[in-house]
Amino acid sequence: MPSYSYKHPKTNKIIEVVQKMNDKHEYVDEKGIKYERIFECSNLSKDQSIDEFSSADFSRKTREKNYNLGEMWKVSQELSNKRKSKAGKDEIKEKHLINKYENRTSHLKKNPNKKIPD
Repeated sequence: MPSYSYKHPKTNKIIEVVQKMNDKHEYVDEKGIKYERIFECSNLSKDQSIDEFSSADFSRKTREKNYNLGEMWKVSQELSNKRKSKAGKDEIKEKHLINKYENRTSHLKKNPNKKIPD
């Protein structure tokens, strides 16, 4: 059962009362004083935190939000900055750049006489 918060009208003392969802949400103490109900959004959550080192979290967040390409780049840059601030460098970005370089130069290893086009 959910709990509801109520505030004493004079002392501002806050109490929590467990009530059924279908109950009338009022609280009157033994002296007959009616408490004011406090409305709060306790079960709402903001954007769930995303682990900057997890590609699965990045995929989940961008898929759920239906981001366009520019928004995905922005989120990717933010995560890269977080990784850099925590680890001193962004190993994921460095690994990507190394793979990109190796893919672009792999044809040179097979044919050493071929020049890199400008």
